[in-house]
Amino acid sequence: MLIPAHRAGLRLALVCIGVSAVSLFATLLTVSGNDAWLYQRESLLSGQWWHLLTAHFAHANFAHWALNMAGLAIIAAIYRREATASSLITVTGVLTLWVSAALLLLHPELVWYLGFSGVLHGVFAYYALRAVLAGERVQLAALAMLGSKLAYEHGFGPASATQTLIGVPVVAEAHLYGAVGGFLIAVGMHASRIRRLTTTD
Repeated sequence: MLIPAHRAGLRLALVCIGVSAVSLFATLLTVSGNDAWLYQRESLLSGQWWHLLTAHFAHANFAHWALNMAGLAIIAAIYRREATASSLITVTGVLTLWVSAALLLLHPELVWYLGFSGVLHGVFAYYALRAVLAGERVQLAALAMLGSKLAYEHGFGPASATQTLIGVPVVAEAHLYGAVGGFLIAVGMHASRIRRLTTTD
């Protein structure tokens, strides 16, 4: 019989596999010329709001998909003590809407977008900050590296090697908005937990 920690790890792995499978399906459609899953500003403004969610699961090619899904698996492995299946589903869902809404409201020049990297930055920020708030000060280094990466992207532009690999321009703003969203969710949930503990006491 599996002990609870193993069951939790299995559920987390299944969520990662599920996200990867949905993303692979969306990517297959996109590669074949079907743009139904993409963020398209004109479509969003005409009422097709589901693109706020679906755009993050579609990718330009399989290298793009593999890079992001590998990132998700690495984050889940690093933060397996903080991450749960339910928290990953919730945070991913909120971040998809958050990043898309920020791009829609703040970047009218952005006609289309796709990819999981903005959400991925948010997931990383969320779990790293959760770990710090739980007393794992070593995770401050992870947050510092994330901040340095974001600063580099906005100072010098995204790495050209990454853009060459995925075959489309990297929207660095999505990374920033994702990270900010992850921070806000982590802080909000921590504050809520503190309030509950205070009320209980």
